Amino acid sequence: MYDAKLIGSNRLADLALIKIEEKNLPTIPLRPDFSVRLGQSVLAIGSPEGLEHTITRGIVSSVGRQVDPDRPMVYIQTDAPINPGNSGGALIDMEGNLLGLNTFILSQGGGSEGLGFAIPEPVVRFAYAEFRNYGHLRRSVIGASGQGINADLAAALHLSRDWGVVISDVLPGSPAEQAGMKPRDIVLAIDNRVIDSYPKFAASIYLHPHGTPMQMDVLRAEGPTKLTINPVEAPKGVESLEDLIDPQNSLLVPLGVFLLELNPSLVESLGDVRSKQGLVVVARSDSSPRLDADLRAGDVIRSMNGKPVTSIAALRSSLDSLAAGTPVALEIERQGAFQYIAFEVE
Repeated sequence: MYDAKLIGSNRLADLALIKIEEKNLPTIPLRPDFSVRLGQSVLAIGSPEGLEHTITRGIVSSVGRQVDPDRPMVYIQTDAPINPGNSGGALIDMEGNLLGLNTFILSQGGGSEGLGFAIPEPVVRFAYAEFRNYGHLRRSVIGASGQGINADLAAALHLSRDWGVVISDVLPGSPAEQAGMKPRDIVLAIDNRVIDSYPKFAASIYLHPHGTPMQMDVLRAEGPTKLTINPVEAPKGVESLEDLIDPQNSLLVPLGVFLLELNPSLVESLGDVRSKQGLVVVARSDSSPRLDADLRAGDVIRSMNGKPVTSIAALRSSLDSLAAGTPVALEIERQGAFQYIAFEVE
């Protein structure tokens, strides 16, 4: 067992980088020459149900599975048995090269049913560099949405092909619009990589190097067109603010929530928030809180028993000083409206 320091984490990617003050630990390299193919034999390593150093065998069922259509993450799908405890373990090929990190399964009964998913090695490598250099995962956006093309869509819109990715929306003033992108553009390639499916489209934008122009080839009725797009960093919302959590100071154990102190830049990033000071609830902890305050991500704690709340340390101290049976009223902002949450200290 080693003590570790959290360097960075990202909830969407389901990845975190920790630092251990130790030498000569076994490692596995992150290789730029990553390669994976359908039907390839793989080994999944982990500790299912606490059984350490367990290895299971299977094949790659899909090289780029997008499980949630509303999120850009794509995964390697495998039928290698994966169970609770495998998360974070390596998925390797038969030569020991890292293909990805096991992350979750789809199951009716809770155990392995041949539908396991791993975060691809290029995503792990990209996140590692971001965490190490910046402490959080920056995400590029171009201000355009795409979707997969099927036969019905191609026929209805008179597209020149019934496969690939078509641009469905371009935001006004976005980098995509400034580059000349138009709805119904068919994406042919991004940074010289052929785009033949939505997962490739999403992954290519997600993994694009920050600070460099993106080269995109699109097809229109009049023929192929080359676009040069300058992506921007995605604005931070409540979910992405989890990357800013300090595990040592942000957790308020009695309420079971992670908090951030409001400041001008945080208020701006949250958008329509009326409060100018207070504590924003970023996430709930996994443990059961001692006090049942029914706080939700996005809530802003403004005051406790009529006294303004300006720091996590002050709120923690105030809660710790209360005797059992003391009534508490938190004034919060939720979805733009002020309200009270009342409970009794147990």
